Amino acid sequence: MSENTSLQETKIIEKPKATPKKKKRNINISGIVGAVILVVLIVIIVSVGKSFLTNSKGPVFGSRFSNSLVEKITDNHLTTLRNNLKVAGVDKVEVNLIAATLRISVDTVDNADAKKIESITDEIKKKLYATLPKEKYFTNQKEVKMYDYEIHVFNVVKSTDTQKQVYVVVGKSGAGDEYLEKVSEPKNADVSKKVKEVKKLP
Repeated sequence: MSENTSLQETKIIEKPKATPKKKKRNINISGIVGAVILVVLIVIIVSVGKSFLTNSKGPVFGSRFSNSLVEKITDNHLTTLRNNLKVAGVDKVEVNLIAATLRISVDTVDNADAKKIESITDEIKKKLYATLPKEKYFTNQKEVKMYDYEIHVFNVVKSTDTQKQVYVVVGKSGAGDEYLEKVSEPKNADVSKKVKEVKKLP
């Protein structure tokens, strides 16, 4: 045999390699929708932020009480009111006008009991209306909002073994709603009693 013939016989016949099939990619619909929503939210946040920055460069002019408070409570009214609120059994009276709310704080003598506090509160309210009539200053008119008021009446800042605190708040909104709150008395006596009992435990 020739050399060429022996080489041909020893050759291994190789099979052609199969071409790998490309895997089909599944389209993730939920991922695409989530990405779109995220982009939209980012665009909205950026645009809103830009508008705030643009509008905050200068002062804002105008009145927050447009179409309101047609009858104004002036400094002279407040001075007159302070003088008129001198009532027996009262140590100190403070009168403040904050925005559209007239706030009156009445510090009574320390030994004033609940009945005395109630009497002082009624007298303060009567003197308030005598100085600033309810219908004119504290009652809303057609399409016009008027003042609210709060009267805080109390004897001591905190209850002691010898003196019980009495604290009441009366008020009225311009819409006409009057209210009375006994701040020193718990709204739920049973819950208050249980809380006090827990505090006494060692």
